Amino acid sequence: FLQVNDVACRRLGYTRKELMSLTPRDITLPEEYERIVDKRIGLTSQGDILVETVHVTKDGLKIPVESNIRQFQYLGRQVALSISRDITERKLAEQETAILAEIGRVIGSTLDINQVYKRVDAEVRKLIPYDRLLVNLKKTQEGEFIVAYASGVDNPRRKIGDLYPSQGSATGVVMNTRTGILIQPTDAEEIKDLYPNLYETFKTGLRSTMSVPLISMGEVIGSMNFRSEKLKAYTEQDLHLAERIGMQIAGAIANAQLFSKCRLAEERYHRITEAITDYIYT
Repeated sequence: FLQVNDVACRRLGYTRKELMSLTPRDITLPEEYERIVDKRIGLTSQGDILVETVHVTKDGLKIPVESNIRQFQYLGRQVALSISRDITERKLAEQETAILAEIGRVIGSTLDINQVYKRVDAEVRKLIPYDRLLVNLKKTQEGEFIVAYASGVDNPRRKIGDLYPSQGSATGVVMNTRTGILIQPTDAEEIKDLYPNLYETFKTGLRSTMSVPLISMGEVIGSMNFRSEKLKAYTEQDLHLAERIGMQIAGAIANAQLFSKCRLAEERYHRITEAITDYIYT
């Protein structure tokens, strides 16, 4: 390097002296560096190229960047000026869009409710880290809910098929308020009175909770709940993303429920028809 600015030093984690002792190869993934060199070879002595690449910090962190590289002659030497900007947020947004589209595709390809849960679980895990995922569905007008799906760390107090009152639970709150919540206490005593159900969950080692409503056709049908063993695991950005996912899958769950009811009704109709036929011929 002939010169570096303060932002480059700060982003890459080096002092100016340290960074000036390195070369572009030292801060770029090997395969990315070769790709950029190949592009530059094709240029004339003066020209620009715009590339997306990956820089590596002193601590080994990989940062996606967009670099505008200009080649020119300086004091009789061929040099390159590289102006790079961090595009981490853009890459995350692109990843979110792609995975949300995939969620839409997979849940639209089946009416089997169990397949919907499993496929959503697999895709959502790529976006939001969690140690346990729960889908609770409203069961009665009194606000009771049933655990329809669970994966990850086992919680003996929350089993698939069990019925629970909504009072004192995160599900009860999101079903009433129709909005997502983050519950991330540093100590279990902070939530003992307000969320007695989560108090027990906290003691099992699951320290962070994020819950969002499932709303279909204007009606709250349940909640999707993320649990993490990490303290303060979730951000407001995670919550907004989870709410988007909840809105997306609520319709698929409602459709699958309707399909299941129709299938059960059809099976019941056939049983009654067969019974009547048997009775007539008997």
